[in-house]
Amino acid sequence: NMALTAEDLKSLCDFDSATNTYISKSGQAYADALKALFYPDDEGNRNDKPFLEDDIVEQPTLRQFHFGALDQFKFNCKLKAIPMKLDINGELLNLGGRSKSREKVIAYDFADQDAETVFNHSVGVAYIITCPIDGEEYIIKIGQTGGTFEDRLGSYNCGYVTNWRTASTTNIKIVQSFVATRKEFNLYIRDCGMLAKTYKWARRSTALIASPLVEAIENICLQRFDEKFHRKPLANVQTKKQTED
Repeated sequence: NMALTAEDLKSLCDFDSATNTYISKSGQAYADALKALFYPDDEGNRNDKPFLEDDIVEQPTLRQFHFGALDQFKFNCKLKAIPMKLDINGELLNLGGRSKSREKVIAYDFADQDAETVFNHSVGVAYIITCPIDGEEYIIKIGQTGGTFEDRLGSYNCGYVTNWRTASTTNIKIVQSFVATRKEFNLYIRDCGMLAKTYKWARRSTALIASPLVEAIENICLQRFDEKFHRKPLANVQTKKQTED
């Protein structure tokens, strides 16, 4: 594990004299700062390197990928990164209680109240994340979770820089790429929550368990994506079968 110093954190930021704070860099400058800090001697194709806007516009679009069943994915909300903020000494700003100003992805502009309910409470969802640029929606991620997307976003948000050596590659990839691009992303969800079940055994009942349909949907979407474009979506970094991804 790598303990980052205040100077390490400041190297990832630009100083904002108006607020006397340091704020995460963006674009290639941020990618270069991450490389200098975490893998200065590695020129290889690393899965945890953040993607940038140039990478996004090389991806297939929703329009190119479209097939009939894809209409079952409904626009849910927008996602974007909040950058890391440090005080003049390079310490994470205290936002109250135990909350610190680490970089994270937030959800906003929900389609409606039902969409927000699905986001927060539906157990078992398949999802597609896109990035709209100049009228096209570039596909960034196809995934599924056996929990709620709110929980999945919480897991993604473990991918902050001070967690670099311990967070999963996917979580690092999502959060750090969102910070690097500073883009607005769209979240589409195929809700399978109504199929979640509680099981009884030995006089006990389980919590809701997601339908296996969510894994099937993700698997079929990724199969079709690979057949059509001969690659995985940009942020699907696992080499093996994806779970909770």
